[in-house]
Amino acid sequence: MPDIWSWMTAGFMPHGVCLRWDGPLLFAFVIGNLGIALAYFLIPIALRYFIGKRRDLPYAYMFKLFAAFILSCGLTHIAKVLTLYQPVYWVEAGLDLLTAAVSLVTAGLLFPLIPLALQLRSPKDLEIANQKLQQLTEQLQKAKDSLETQVDERTAELLTATVKAQEAEAYFRELFGLLPQPAWTARGDGYIEFYNERWYEYTGSTPGQMQGFDWESVHDPVLLPKIKEKWSEALRTGTPFEMKFPLKAANGEFQWFLTRAHPIRNEEGLVVRWVGINTNIQPEIDQSAALEKKVEERTIELLAVKDFAEQALETKSRFLSTMSHEVRTPMAGVIGVVELMSVQAKDDEMRELSKLALESCKRLLQILNDLLDASKLQAGALRIENRRFSIRALIADLTQLAKAETDKKNIAISHTVEASVPEQVCGDELRVRQILQNLLSNAIKFTAEGSIKISVEVTQQTSDVTTLKLSIVDTGVGINDAHKADLFEPFVQAEDSTARIYGGTGLGLHICRTLTELMNGEIGFYSEAGKGSTFWCCIPFREMQCPAE
Repeated sequence: MPDIWSWMTAGFMPHGVCLRWDGPLLFAFVIGNLGIALAYFLIPIALRYFIGKRRDLPYAYMFKLFAAFILSCGLTHIAKVLTLYQPVYWVEAGLDLLTAAVSLVTAGLLFPLIPLALQLRSPKDLEIANQKLQQLTEQLQKAKDSLETQVDERTAELLTATVKAQEAEAYFRELFGLLPQPAWTARGDGYIEFYNERWYEYTGSTPGQMQGFDWESVHDPVLLPKIKEKWSEALRTGTPFEMKFPLKAANGEFQWFLTRAHPIRNEEGLVVRWVGINTNIQPEIDQSAALEKKVEERTIELLAVKDFAEQALETKSRFLSTMSHEVRTPMAGVIGVVELMSVQAKDDEMRELSKLALESCKRLLQILNDLLDASKLQAGALRIENRRFSIRALIADLTQLAKAETDKKNIAISHTVEASVPEQVCGDELRVRQILQNLLSNAIKFTAEGSIKISVEVTQQTSDVTTLKLSIVDTGVGINDAHKADLFEPFVQAEDSTARIYGGTGLGLHICRTLTELMNGEIGFYSEAGKGSTFWCCIPFREMQCPAE
């Protein structure tokens, strides 16, 4: 094996000459380099300890390079002391190269880190940040203390509210227990959680049997699906529930109840509870059934009375019709004889008496006709027969027939027909004539002087319907306001003395109103006491009611 030490020292001048330095100088050189080497060895140890304790230290690898650089520097100083005694220059040169390499690497890595290191906070900045951190910590501690205080207060409030809620719930249930009807409460989802004592008394059940949805056991199985459907709809929509259905009693019998349930909502509008009350309506149903039975019995009695009344009315109508025929036949003979006597009378007194007898006979005949018409109208025996006729010819004929009587009383009579009135209308000519003749007869009867005017005008006209207003205006005695309301009622006249002074039965206007209504028309009048009257009727004439001619 080659002698490495000899190889390393061969050919070099020994430093023995240095040993001949001044003693103090040599001592200072050796002690100084050894002291520097010791310091260089201690500094890496301190750095390594510091890095080990501060594992979050930024750029830790730079501290390690500094430690390696300082350690290599310490080795070079040791080599300087060795070369005083041995020419180990290769060792010293190698250590110098190592130190140079470590130094260059350290310097090369250090410069790029300078901008990054400059961005790190200075001790003053760290001190300010630390102060702010302490302030924030204090504020956080205060907020924590305040929050804990608020939590304690809120907890106390919740405990108080819980106690109050429990008291309110107990009070609520106590009130429920005082209700005379069965009552219950349910959660927002419909789960029934409480029944009052009336419920258990009526159904004969126990709390354990009725919790939740076990209420179905006391319902009629036939109606239960409909009840559940309506209850589900109320739960889904949050709307009040109301329904009538039977509930099974403790004895097994069913009685009808009116059940109402109202939703209770929280601040957010969500249904949190249902309050329900069942009201027994069986007594009302029994009473209603009894009343219906009585109504049915009464209806049967009324139908029997109605049949009897209709039979009596029919008998009366037949009697009046027979009597009218039986009376009119001899009356016609009497009228003929009286007219013959008036013609053959030889003196004025006999002629005057004949005329009075003739007037009495005609008046009696008119009364018989009115009674017969009223009887037929009451029995519904009159029928409207629609035919085409001339309203102008009808008015002219009535005027001409009435002229003889108006001339006797020195009363002027006239008529007017608007040009827009059709030449022919479709209606019951006989009934229209009867109405106008009655109204005209009254006008002549109650007019002592002045005039009577008949007028016809169109109030409405379409392609199918023509409505005519037929009016009779007189200057007679008029009608007091006190007697206007009931003027069209049967057997009613303007005054009690009217029948005595003017005669008549009081059926004429009643017959006119009934005939007008049968033709879908209306009738009325305007009158003022002492200033005359205007009686009118509006009658619609429909073309479609007459067959084609």
